[in-house]
Amino acid sequence: MEKIIILSFYYPPCNLTASQRPFYWAENLHQYDYFPIVITRRWDHKIGDFFDIAKATPKEIVIDENQYRKVIYLPYIPSLKDKIITKFGSNRMILLRKMLSFFELFIQNFISFFIPYNNIYKQARQLLSEDKSIKHVLITANPFQLFFFGYLLKKEFPHINWIGDYRDEWTTSPKYEINNSSTILKYLEKKSEKKWLSNASFFTYVNESYIHRIKSFLNIRGETIYNGFVELNQQATKKSNDEILITFSGTLYNHQPIEEFAKGVILFHKKYPTAKIKILYLGADLMVGIKNKILSNYPDTPVVEVTKRIDRVLANEILHQTDLFLMHPIIGMEGVVPTKVFDYMPYQKPIILCPNDHGAIEHTLNDTGLGIIIDQAEEVLQALEKIYLHKQNNTDFPIKINHLAIQKYSRSAQLKLLVELINQE
Repeated sequence: MEKIIILSFYYPPCNLTASQRPFYWAENLHQYDYFPIVITRRWDHKIGDFFDIAKATPKEIVIDENQYRKVIYLPYIPSLKDKIITKFGSNRMILLRKMLSFFELFIQNFISFFIPYNNIYKQARQLLSEDKSIKHVLITANPFQLFFFGYLLKKEFPHINWIGDYRDEWTTSPKYEINNSSTILKYLEKKSEKKWLSNASFFTYVNESYIHRIKSFLNIRGETIYNGFVELNQQATKKSNDEILITFSGTLYNHQPIEEFAKGVILFHKKYPTAKIKILYLGADLMVGIKNKILSNYPDTPVVEVTKRIDRVLANEILHQTDLFLMHPIIGMEGVVPTKVFDYMPYQKPIILCPNDHGAIEHTLNDTGLGIIIDQAEEVLQALEKIYLHKQNNTDFPIKINHLAIQKYSRSAQLKLLVELINQE
């Protein structure tokens, strides 16, 4: 098998969604006669919130290898800013942390040494020095400083082809200008993005609509590789018929509107106070303030539950038990299909989109036949009444599933596309 290096900051046992994309590649590339060597950081504790990412790990290198792939877990030594957060929490020494953060973001545009996970670059460099037969390097970001490593590796080892995989947009995202106040950092990072990708063979991005923005900026070839979904290989356990379970799975962001759906649930609960229904925000209690945002939109409504991140096996069991899935659009990103939409697909259950994004999510749900698309609270009430009626009659909510359309979004189909692109180099 031909060796290929994959660089990724996030990788299982990290329990964040970002780890699943490179994980699927590493576990399945052997089907196409590739032997992946993954270089990542150690993950010795579960991520309950984003501050957990900053925690240091033991200093030993851990290697997990079998006949199909090899994973090299490197120790993570946090920056001074992250050490301060870990020791004192997020509410102390804020000014010092901001100063350190600015310095880190500034200097990382020039010197890789100041990147806390620089050992990922050093390990890749060592592998390429020892084995000249390796000619493919696949780097998935963010963090986007990983692309710096690709640029440096290509300069030192010109025989390699490296691919920059974007899970999110960087400086071309409209939200980048809004969320970043420093003019000098914006200037430097835009310059770095263009420079670092300049010697990449091509880049990939998870979305068809916005890939053109990155292509125009970088002026190199870009291809769409969706996150996709993993086909299920286990049977669902029998679910009790006396409760409607509607699940939103994973991270909820501040710029995702939940108000209309919440109003509709409140209307339903007032009209049918004895109806057994649960609105579950599974694993949404990750970012600061999100749980309060959710609960404040459902005042005096005991049917809502918000949980922290949980084990993937248990989460999968809950998703099997779910009657319907819930999706709230991301404001300003109408061309993006969030990962959780793909995660819902293999269960082949209705997906409520509220409100309508009038964009990529609506198109995808219509394409697959999975969507219940709602805008206003009264429409939510009407939909919940129909769902409740079907539940009372022990029948499924009727949807016309397009199985062929669903299959094209699978990770196996997307991996095949990725391999075809790599083989062209």
